[in-house]
Amino acid sequence: MRDVGREAVVIANEIQAVLRGRDTAACYIALSMVLGYAASLGARPDFDGMMKLVENTARAEFQRRTDGAGDA
Repeated sequence: MRDVGREAVVIANEIQAVLRGRDTAACYIALSMVLGYAASLGARPDFDGMMKLVENTARAEFQRRTDGAGDA
């Protein structure tokens, strides 16, 4: 069985490495393009559900990093 969470962390780390040091607005636009592509891979993309998941995950990651837990 696939471990989607582990796979997501690997992909996120790869994306983070590419985005490091880049313009924030350009990063957001690029990520939205990637999300659109990912949604197009499904038979019936659920944009509302996807965006809620993105919002919740982004907020949790932001909070984790600003609380210092993400510092290495």
